[in-house]
Amino acid sequence: MLVCCCCRERRLQSSGEGSLENLFMCYVFQKSYVLQVERLILRRTHTKRLSCEDALLWKRILYAKQPFPDNYCGPEFMHFLRKNENIKLWSFREALVGSCYLMQHVSSVLLFVILFSCNYYGWISWQLVLLINSICFAIGYPFYLWLVSSNDGLPHHIKPIYHLKTGLMYAGYTYALSPVCQTLTATVSTDSIIATASLMFLVSLVFYNYGCNVYVVSKALSLNAAMFATICLISRLPSSNEAFVMLINFIAIFVLWPIVRQKFQECFPRSIIPCTILLAISVVVALAQWSYVMATVYVIVHLIVSLGCTWLFIAMQPLKRTLHGPWDEAVFYDDDTNKTAFSEESKHTKNNVHLIR
Repeated sequence: MLVCCCCRERRLQSSGEGSLENLFMCYVFQKSYVLQVERLILRRTHTKRLSCEDALLWKRILYAKQPFPDNYCGPEFMHFLRKNENIKLWSFREALVGSCYLMQHVSSVLLFVILFSCNYYGWISWQLVLLINSICFAIGYPFYLWLVSSNDGLPHHIKPIYHLKTGLMYAGYTYALSPVCQTLTATVSTDSIIATASLMFLVSLVFYNYGCNVYVVSKALSLNAAMFATICLISRLPSSNEAFVMLINFIAIFVLWPIVRQKFQECFPRSIIPCTILLAISVVVALAQWSYVMATVYVIVHLIVSLGCTWLFIAMQPLKRTLHGPWDEAVFYDDDTNKTAFSEESKHTKNNVHLIR
């Protein structure tokens, strides 16, 4: 294009140098020639500048060598930042049901402690406690079988005769080992026994499965902690018969009752809150026979946990802020569409999964 402009200018100068029109045309062609040269220079300069900027631009890649240290993160790294991704907002009823699971187990622990205190101070005979346990078992086991068979009939792996034989066998073992369990911690002081039992019951409350599939939950640890607390407490009882009854109470409250309660609440989800209220009333009535102050404290704590903490949790939900980005751990979806976090070492051992970011 520049060559064409020069040729046109020479033709005009050779055709007539004195003509005003020719001089004007020469001026126009010279001006356009200068502008085109300037544009060409600017274009080449801008291209070089862009190439330099591209060379110094950090990219989130590993296959190319870049003039940056390994731990460098450019401003482009924050472009992948995502906030409140897949966040779940809970309703007041859902949060209240979650608090009911906690208070049900707290009420069960308090009922066990109340029964121990009644046996320890001689307020109730061990024969009456054993009779109450037998009546509860005679009513609860057929009720559990009815709950299990309410959908598709009684499963094949549930055999009532086998369960009865196993229950009688374990009851015999418990009665035979109750003198041994009573003397295991007999030489320890009562203050140490009470402190240890309180700590173990607290461990049982912390690690109990309240319906959340998280790593801190351990049903075995919760049950073993409650058993250890029971063995510590029965060493304070006067005879092996009371120790045997307390072991039966442990099996009924911490082993059998949670199974029946869970199945009942699965069949009737709306019964969670009424069941919690009934347990709370039982604890309040039992504590009122002992101390009105303790009954009042329990009612206040129950209301704070069930209603106060639930309301506070719902009120603080809009303040929730979660950050997601390239630094997140890899998350997998298995065939059951349940999210499970895995480390990089275990990603080759999982088949038929879909990696999502």
